[in-house]
Amino acid sequence: MMGRYSNDYLENLYNLARKDGCETLTPAERLALGRWCRKNGKTIPGEIPTKQDKSAGTVPPQPVQDKPADTKGTPKLVKPAEATVQAPKPKEADADGLEWVGDDWPEGAVECEPKRGRWWSVAEALTDHRGRVAMVESGLARERARDLATRIRTGHLHSFAPKGSFEARYIRRDGKYSVLARYVGGEPDGR
Repeated sequence: MMGRYSNDYLENLYNLARKDGCETLTPAERLALGRWCRKNGKTIPGEIPTKQDKSAGTVPPQPVQDKPADTKGTPKLVKPAEATVQAPKPKEADADGLEWVGDDWPEGAVECEPKRGRWWSVAEALTDHRGRVAMVESGLARERARDLATRIRTGHLHSFAPKGSFEARYIRRDGKYSVLARYVGGEPDGR
């Protein structure tokens, strides 16, 4: 199976990444470049090469070679600071593989807040005006509009959950599509 990018293109990406950094590449190009570099034995631009100790799963501290203060000859080795990375100790677990920490939350445990994504304010406004139809997005291609309306209606966008709480449809205007939605309540619509 042939890859998406040619070898010449990947060489050009490699040179570009070395010059300008990997931030200028798309995620797909970065992934392809990483695979190409590993295949060809090259260092991925922006990464520091390390030798991993495969037995422990950690990166052992490497001595840094420094130029001697005196000019008599051999370089001296400078020891790095004590390594703070250690392999985790194996924990005891029950038959289900769970580690029990007690009957109450340990100190420092943080409760996760619900993610308030892009659509949270739209869903709140629709909820405040139950039964009213509003245009929630416009200027879309047909497939994008259909997908958005479906995701709103089925609750796959978490802001519009649970399924059936919102109705959504799309409409064509001036050659582009818009998505309309309204809040109808928390009961599923039976679809």
